[in-house]
Amino acid sequence: MVIEIRRVQFVNKGAELMLLAILDKIGSALDDVTFTIAPDLGLRPYDKLAALGIRPKAWLWRYRIQWGYLADIIPQKLLEMYGVVTDSQVDVVLDASGFAYGDQWGPAKTARMARATRRWRSQGTKVILLPQAFGPFTNARIRDSFKTIVQSANRVYARDPASLKHVTECAGPAAHIRHCPDFTVLIPGRAPNLSNIPTWNAAIIPNYKMIDKTSMATSSAYLPFIVRCLQSLTDSGYEPFFLIHAGRRDEDLAHRAGDAFGRDVPIVIEDDPVRTKGIIGACKAVVSSRYHGLVSALSQGIPAIGTGWSHKYAALFDRYDCPSLLLLPTSSEDLIQAAIGQIDDRRDEIVTRLRTRAKEHSEEVDRMWDDVLQVITE
Repeated sequence: MVIEIRRVQFVNKGAELMLLAILDKIGSALDDVTFTIAPDLGLRPYDKLAALGIRPKAWLWRYRIQWGYLADIIPQKLLEMYGVVTDSQVDVVLDASGFAYGDQWGPAKTARMARATRRWRSQGTKVILLPQAFGPFTNARIRDSFKTIVQSANRVYARDPASLKHVTECAGPAAHIRHCPDFTVLIPGRAPNLSNIPTWNAAIIPNYKMIDKTSMATSSAYLPFIVRCLQSLTDSGYEPFFLIHAGRRDEDLAHRAGDAFGRDVPIVIEDDPVRTKGIIGACKAVVSSRYHGLVSALSQGIPAIGTGWSHKYAALFDRYDCPSLLLLPTSSEDLIQAAIGQIDDRRDEIVTRLRTRAKEHSEEVDRMWDDVLQVITE
């Protein structure tokens, strides 16, 4: 059986955690499975795919044309010699986009996926959209394309109630549209080398999307918000550091925030996403605008203050029963200080609640994987 994994990558640690979760769960459950991913020089380099035993897929969009189909005319022996998989060989497609279909992303991604899903359905390939955020779909072209995706898929898992509502409003209710929270929760963090971060105990995880995916008012407020968080954490006795979760632009943002703060703030860049999760699990508090940074914190019982750029953030804090810890980028230093004070004054209560919710979260994901495996093998 050949299973294609779509839209994972090695720059964003959350996306890489999703890849590892898929390989772990599906790889351990099925004996004879080949995983394939379309390589990308920046996001999915061939050497990293090969290190995980993943074969490259011939799949390349250019000028609104899918050139990967031409691989079908290459002799099979030559394809096998180089380990290349063609689209016609794929039995199951697992889409792990995280958040790619909705008004904020424009029509191109959704239109491409709609064309692909129509082809997959016609050739008998199963398509499963793993838990991810969706919508809204107010743009007519995006809405029509996404409706095609839903109608062609075997399963569509919305990661939160708002996404589920967007899906059903767009495509109508259906038995194969289901709800399941983020599935990276089952991947345990690996303990970091604490000698490298001996005293830092509050990770700040920046996100450049807070600038390029938000209104001008939110965008301009974000950097000062980080600086206020640095000040409030320092005033409360924490020793903050930046933890980079997704690439150079996040790192540049950390440098800018540190310069504005006027003090030297350490910046930690860990290539291994499991160790990144381990660093988060070793903290006393986290401030994050990266969704999976927040998932990694809350699911390990680490109190976290968040701010975000889409509906998925509010849904996550509601799930973990701590909505008061989700702040706006325009929040004053007093509000930030109040959130930190809440964490300090009610730490035991908050940690207990987070761990209870994390257990429920894990159980839901286990049930989702049982369903996915049934779809794959039936």
